Amino acid sequence: MEPVFRALLKQGRYVFTYRTAETLHRIYDTNVPFQELLADQRIRNYLKEQAPQLLTLPAQELHRPLRELAMHYNPSLAPQLDAMDAYLKTL
Repeated sequence: MEPVFRALLKQGRYVFTYRTAETLHRIYDTNVPFQELLADQRIRNYLKEQAPQLLTLPAQELHRPLRELAMHYNPSLAPQLDAMDAYLKTL
């Protein structure tokens, strides 16, 4: 781990540039807006195999979280959503 440097800055405007020590990746779950999930081809493929009915949700609703949409249109999907959360954590 790199050392931490601290400085006392006086009043004014500053521009900072930084870089992460490790590569970051997005962590998904079913509470993410559905359109974000659909942007990942791995998730689209998973949905085609495991829950194709979710791909038929209205396009104007895709900004809402997947879990919220699914529970609104078909509450019996709760177990599939829980399984999907487990899968999404592995990506």
